Formats: sequence, C-alpha cells, structure tokens
Amino acid sequence: MSGVRSGGALALGLVCVAAGCNSTHVGNPPADPGDPTVAAALSFQAVEGAEPSAGGVEVEAAWLVVRDLHLLPTGRCEGGEGGGSVRLEGPFVVELVSGQVWGEDGGAVLEGAPGAYCGLNFKVRSSEGMVLPEGAPPELAGQSLYVVATWGDGTRVEVLSSAPETLLLRSREGGLALPSDGALTAWIVGFDASSWWEGLEVEGGEGETVRISQTEDAAGLRSFRQAFKKSSRVYLDGDMSGGLSAAEEAAPLTEAGE
Repeated sequence: MSGVRSGGALALGLVCVAAGCNSTHVGNPPADPGDPTVAAALSFQAVEGAEPSAGGVEVEAAWLVVRDLHLLPTGRCEGGEGGGSVRLEGPFVVELVSGQVWGEDGGAVLEGAPGAYCGLNFKVRSSEGMVLPEGAPPELAGQSLYVVATWGDGTRVEVLSSAPETLLLRSREGGLALPSDGALTAWIVGFDASSWWEGLEVEGGEGETVRISQTEDAAGLRSFRQAFKKSSRVYLDGDMSGGLSAAEEAAPLTEAGE
C-alpha cells in the first residue's frame, strides 16, 4: 500500500452481532427498554488514498487517543453534540497502521434508533492522566497524536501533538443510517495518510530524525493537523472484513472531516 507500511484495519469491535443489544448499552440506551436499537460497529484504519504520498513518505505508525464519539441525528450537526445523539465515551488508544487498539470492553459499538443520521463526530485528546497500555510508545505520553514515518530520502519523521481536535464527518445523502431491519452495520473511519504531508518541507537525510511539534516546527504541525482532519471519512464495511474493497473506498458515506 503506497504510503502506509501495513494496511491492517483497527477492529475496535464487532461484538454486538444483532440489533436489540439491550443488556449492556455502550452508546445511549433507548428511552424505553422495549424500544428497538440497532448497532453500528466502528473500526479505524489508514487507507491508501487516490495519490501516492508526497515525497514518497511511508507511514510506520500513527497513534491516536480517541474520546467522545457521537452519532448525530438529522438536524443536529449544526448544533454539535446535543440531545438525541448516540454517544460512546471511550477513551480508546488506536494505531491506524498495525491494527492495535485498547479501550472499553465490548469495543466501539454505537447503539441507536433506526434511521438516518447527519454525521459522526469525535475528539482526539491528550493522554494526560492516562495509563498508557502495554505496547504504546512512551512518546504518546501527554500527547493526543504520535506519527512515525520515513521520508523518501531516508529521513525519519516524528509528528507529536497534544492539541485537542474535534472532527465532524457529515453524512452524504443516504450515507450514515442504521437499518430498519435491525441488521448490524459496520463502519470504518478511514484516514488517507498519503495526504498528511502535502506542503510540508523536511530537511534531513538518511539516518537523521526530524521532529514536527509545537516547540520544534509549529508551522509544520499546523499544516499536518489541518491535513489530518481533512483526510478522514466514514466508509461502509459491507462484508465486515475489517478492510475496504476498492468499491467501498470509492464510495465514502461522509464528506471529508472538518
């Protein structure tokens, strides 16, 4: 996969295999215990994107701390996280390349009423105060995002950010919807990692390490953060394989993140 060392999906959980998972509500419970709910299982991954990475960048790892996922009912996208949204609190520590994830028991499963939703939003927040899971890099401590990549000339590039991010992915027409037949839906939040590096200039060389952070390259970090948000979309994982076919990747359910 161009620009991404490994194309594995981050399966955050396909544990609720049918609608009406009323014994344990990971998202908001229905107003009445007898009301039907439908489950949408989420995973996160780096996707290949339409173009090769600028400068031949190969992403080795991309770690995020994700919190407060909200599936927003129609009419609520302008108002943010208000009433009626389906919420999953987290936090989750996710790595977009290798397929690693840590978080709530039961995985990332949103449960809500059947019907259309106008968008999905979630927060990327600092790991401050968290005990990082085994396997997470120490560089993630106190950060919301940590990315490691190799530039085309052999330069090792590290991106660190503790800045808070809130991403809103607005549904395309007929996009984000929980089916009325009660079937489990699987969505992938995909990030086009090849687009993260557009406009960035890195001066280094084979064996050298360049760090992009608020203290070492604030302008570069601003550019990366903007590209990171715009690179995200939600896709349907129709066969629940944990990955995207070419047809699925060509038909995102949402607009780019904002």
